[in-house]
Amino acid sequence: MGISQVAHAELAVVDLDAAVGFHTDVLGMREIGRADGAVRFSVGIDGGCDLVLTAGGTGVRRFALRVDDVADLDRYAKRLAEAGVATETRTDEHPGVVQALRFQAPSGHAMELAVLSTGPQYVHPAKAPYRDGIRALDFDHITVQAQDPKPLVDFLVELLDFQVSDIFAPAPGVIGAAWCRASTLHHDIAIISTPEAGKSLHHYALGMESFDHLKLAADELRSARRADRGRTGPARRGRQRLHLLLGRGQPLRTVG
Repeated sequence: MGISQVAHAELAVVDLDAAVGFHTDVLGMREIGRADGAVRFSVGIDGGCDLVLTAGGTGVRRFALRVDDVADLDRYAKRLAEAGVATETRTDEHPGVVQALRFQAPSGHAMELAVLSTGPQYVHPAKAPYRDGIRALDFDHITVQAQDPKPLVDFLVELLDFQVSDIFAPAPGVIGAAWCRASTLHHDIAIISTPEAGKSLHHYALGMESFDHLKLAADELRSARRADRGRTGPARRGRQRLHLLLGRGQPLRTVG
């Protein structure tokens, strides 16, 4: 019972056409629909919505956390209401989303809790659907930015049952960064401080099968000439991940 992982994220990009091309041709995501200026993608094999891109600006439009069932939504809705947080229930969300509870975190990030109809599946390698590109296993985690991370960290811990795995405190009572988990992984959401108002996204990460998969991903990025301004390399934090940063002027670049 409770929150288990990041379900999906909705991100803004400067050049939607370029970003769509990058996510399908290089990252190997599957486009699963377009509506109201948003393009939806599925990562892995479950067919659910993992990422949504919209044109205009950069940063996080919204991100969702998976819960087990509607009873969880009701429980969190009651807890949020008691804390004075306004919520909205949605049933017309993305493919694979049964019902969602939408609200705003104290950092200004729009968040959702979502009940999904899809889940991890086993597909025999010989029968797995083939796509070009990196073909990650699933959406792994998101790292957001906030001028003061502490209110968001407190919100996640006190109202959404997260735990803090690691914290960077440059001075007593000051949080420079925090890594928070709802699952058994090191972190599902990380928050990094920024002096710039309006900054909302640092990076998102995709789950990879192995270090060999990461090496193939690095080769794919190099061949697409998308990694020339960043740096590639595996970062071992419980399992292998490909970290991707949405940046101005380029749809994505890798960070360690």
